[in-house]
Amino acid sequence: MPQQEQRPQLVAAFDGLAVACTGDVLFALWQKPATWARFDELEQQMEAMARDHETFIVCQLILSSSTPPNAALRARLRVVMRRFEGRMRYLISVPLGDAIWMGIVRVIMRGLAIISGHAATSSVSATAEEALERVAWAAGGRTPDREALVAAVLAACSELGVTRAEVGL
Repeated sequence: MPQQEQRPQLVAAFDGLAVACTGDVLFALWQKPATWARFDELEQQMEAMARDHETFIVCQLILSSSTPPNAALRARLRVVMRRFEGRMRYLISVPLGDAIWMGIVRVIMRGLAIISGHAATSSVSATAEEALERVAWAAGGRTPDREALVAAVLAACSELGVTRAEVGL
């Protein structure tokens, strides 16, 4: 695999959302609530991944300082998920926080997956470590090794001032 595929490249940092890519994996770290503007940033980065890769994986780590999207944004999420159907190979969501937060995110993400018809290509992981295992399970020819994946997550953390411990790595 070429060396540049192994090094994380921070794609965007936007007021409470950091997106970092390595190979065909896009990591989104949500520190603040899901808003239209923040989701616009994520969608733009997903479009870039779709231009650069036949298929790709999205792994979003959602801190408890974030909040779930409102109904209008959830509807938009369904539309975007459908638009990337066949391109987004797998979507992994990781709620980072207490059991109540984890339950809220799990219900929302599973509901979106079922409604949009992506239940087979999305999951909610209990930890960042479990999410990395899911990435390895869904890996393709351009998916880098675990070390590069962790480096990408840590690059996103660095942009938002989030510690490694806060994401569980």
